[in-house]
Amino acid sequence: MNKSFIYIVSLVLFASCETVVDIDLEEGQKNLVSRSVLEFPLGDDYGVATVELSETSAFFSDMDNPVVSGAHVVINDIYVLLEQGENSGIYTLDSIPLTENGIYNLSIEASIDGQEGAWKGSDYFTEIPPVDTYISLESGQGPYMKDGYIVNVTFTDPGDEVNFYLLETSRPYTLDSIDGRSNYPNLRPYDDEFVNGNDVNFPIYKLYNIGDCVSIKFSSISEPTFLFYENLYQLLYQTIGIGAAPPFALRGNLVSENENFENAFGNFKVKNVFQRDLVIEE
Repeated sequence: MNKSFIYIVSLVLFASCETVVDIDLEEGQKNLVSRSVLEFPLGDDYGVATVELSETSAFFSDMDNPVVSGAHVVINDIYVLLEQGENSGIYTLDSIPLTENGIYNLSIEASIDGQEGAWKGSDYFTEIPPVDTYISLESGQGPYMKDGYIVNVTFTDPGDEVNFYLLETSRPYTLDSIDGRSNYPNLRPYDDEFVNGNDVNFPIYKLYNIGDCVSIKFSSISEPTFLFYENLYQLLYQTIGIGAAPPFALRGNLVSENENFENAFGNFKVKNVFQRDLVIEE
């Protein structure tokens, strides 16, 4: 028999053998996971707080993180957030007044895996300038480009101060779309290092078609919140691929008050928000 043939057959048999190795990872101490935000719509003196609480789960678990129900959630030691009966683990309160100093402290007391814990976080309000949006037609150039519509976010950045912004936009969807994933938001933090005091135009470089819908949320945020989102953006988009920077721990501002728990995963954010839903029309 030809030796080359035997070598090829052996190579194929060897390559087709796979060994599944189950790695038994020790499950560590459970901890709190929080998505918490206090949003003040542009021009309003009252804001809406929403806090979603869950706990960490096993590394290889394909289940959603268990929700944390029955927690005590308070802002500035006065405003108690109420858990939504139909949405366990979600705590909300509207009509929180804008304070003179704009500082807000979030306190959470919750039971995680049968142990009581407490966490605290703080953020502050920053005012957003008047914002507007408009839709323009983008003419494609080159054989692989096509015409489409882009949405522009415009405002005048205040001079003589440092400002930080967050742009949240949905992916294109239609009014009759039933694919929830198509409306998953894109996040992009900005600072005004190169546009301080200038008229600013943020085009959303995604070509929309007639009938598409887009949801825009443009916020003014604090510097700590900007750094959190900037690190999140880097982890999502700049730590993937050959030569990319290595991943790193994403640290939030919810500090544990107890030795039996680490700091919570997540970040308490205060935003001054401009929001608009648009339909692309001729």
